[in-house]
Amino acid sequence: MKSKFLSTLIVTIMLCGIFFILAGCGQEVSNNSNENLASDNQTTESKEVQKPSKDEENPDDIYFKVLKNETSYVDESNVEAYFKEYAEAYNFNQSVKYSLFDLDGDGQNEMIILVSGEMYLILNREGNIVYGFTDVLRGMLRIKTDGTYSGSGGAAISVICKSTFEKNKRNIQTLAECDTTYNKYIINEKSVSRAEFEKYFEEFNNKPNVEFKDYNNNEESTNDEQKQTNSNGNSYNKSSAFREGVYNKSLAGTDAEGYEESLTFSDGNVSYNETYWGRKRSGTYDVQGNTITVKYTSGIDADSINGNTPVSNLNEVEVYKIEDNKLIMQSTSTDPYYKAESVVYELKNN
Repeated sequence: MKSKFLSTLIVTIMLCGIFFILAGCGQEVSNNSNENLASDNQTTESKEVQKPSKDEENPDDIYFKVLKNETSYVDESNVEAYFKEYAEAYNFNQSVKYSLFDLDGDGQNEMIILVSGEMYLILNREGNIVYGFTDVLRGMLRIKTDGTYSGSGGAAISVICKSTFEKNKRNIQTLAECDTTYNKYIINEKSVSRAEFEKYFEEFNNKPNVEFKDYNNNEESTNDEQKQTNSNGNSYNKSSAFREGVYNKSLAGTDAEGYEESLTFSDGNVSYNETYWGRKRSGTYDVQGNTITVKYTSGIDADSINGNTPVSNLNEVEVYKIEDNKLIMQSTSTDPYYKAESVVYELKNN
């Protein structure tokens, strides 16, 4: 009996010893695991707060390398090309302007280059490859900061579009279009009335335009546009490409005696005067590259029936292309069917 009791006691003591040994190992494993987890967390936190090196290249710099012919771009035919070859075909030495902004809304900038006031080259970067797409001035008349732009397909056709890009392919989405020949007005692929289209077109006109800067081949970028403040406290862009003064409308082919239309630009303000009926407009102007945007806010209408009628709270917008001493109208909010370049004003000799 005594022997049996001793055997039981020995077994119990051995089991207790094994239990304590296992418990100690478990604690050690747990401590080691916590230490490893803490170490991992510290490593993760360190990675999260890492900032790019100050020497890291700006992604947009590659566009300026294309302008400098230091690197090529891939054109719409999937052929490697250089900007110099493209620009020389359109009088490179005349003028090169650019605008850098997010045209397609993908979170990274595109560069739109305007050559000689006539042709566009649109650059889009995908990784380290730049793709280039061409367009004419009338294809992108008013480019807005939200990426929308207007275009003209002739005297009767006007469109508002937006572009996206996929490598060397440009996808053009038509948001609105009209064709007065067939009395067709469409917004977002749905037929609408003329009044609805004109309201949509006016809302588009009121959006801010992108700004174009002059490019100098010896520098990354230069800008001869200067923000000015006129006597009324309004700010406006002034450029060496544009001269203030009196511009008379070309009336070639007309025999209207005593009829004259003129635009007078001074200190950021503009006035329109028509001598036959006495119609007048006044407002402000802004220069962006070789484009001048006129916005009329008040005026006087006149005709043979009602005589002179003061008009206030106008919201009329006209866009002109600057070409030497001439202003060539590209569009007017009062007539979305206006044929681009059919109205020309020329600076009056002093």
